[in-house]
Amino acid sequence: MRTVKPDSHRWLQTRWLIETGGRDRKYVFGPGKERRPTFSAKLSGKRSSAVRFNREALRLTRKAAKKHYPEAEVNLGIFYAQGLGVTPDATEAVKWFRKAAEVGNADAQFKLGFMYEAGQGVKQDAQEALRRYRLAGEQGSMEAQEALGEIYELGQGVKVDYTEAATWHRRAIEQGNTRSATRLGTMLFRGQGIARDLKETVKLWAWAADHGDAYAQFDLGELYLTGTGVSRDLAKAYSLFTLAGKSLDVSKQLSEISSKISQDDLSETRAKTLVVPQ
Repeated sequence: MRTVKPDSHRWLQTRWLIETGGRDRKYVFGPGKERRPTFSAKLSGKRSSAVRFNREALRLTRKAAKKHYPEAEVNLGIFYAQGLGVTPDATEAVKWFRKAAEVGNADAQFKLGFMYEAGQGVKQDAQEALRRYRLAGEQGSMEAQEALGEIYELGQGVKVDYTEAATWHRRAIEQGNTRSATRLGTMLFRGQGIARDLKETVKLWAWAADHGDAYAQFDLGELYLTGTGVSRDLAKAYSLFTLAGKSLDVSKQLSEISSKISQDDLSETRAKTLVVPQ
């Protein structure tokens, strides 16, 4: 299965988000920089408003969880998994995820599956993780659908099945999952178990790039740099690599492009806003 770092509350903080106001993206596997500052505050030293909020949220969540509200049980599990207002406790997190999963909560099924995959709070069990992911995916969990796509694509605890992987990635994409769009685009580019389709690759990577996926920005930049599947466009490639550079090392690519276009064109390119092809 996928490698998971052993320091539980740290990797859980980068993978799990608690939904609060002002958010319209509901990604569990979002990059750490997208997490709300409230939940990244350290729970030691000077008592901040974030800590006070966490403790008040914990009190209210615990109260609702004791009344058997599945959403509250899931959130209480997250508090224990992340150590928000409490000492991180993976076993306690699993307990609350399981309670919500028992009544069919898709988010709980997904998170419980992740705990089985990682071996946190329970004995590591790839098959049980897969079962939980599938239950969640069938119920519409975008995160579980993306995870299933990756599992079947990479053969993580199962036999590689590109057709199954593509099916789950497409279901996740329908709900706005950019990671699945990037991965499916790669499968189509390589012709992995499915017909090679550069046109569809460009479409998927362009959509994911426009929604901030650094890997899609990088890969699409490579296409424009080399003229693969698209007309060669160094200016567009430069713009894409610049965006990807916020998360990835693109110094080699930017240097290569800078040596091939005039300083005036380079300055104009830097000033432009990226326009992603439709």
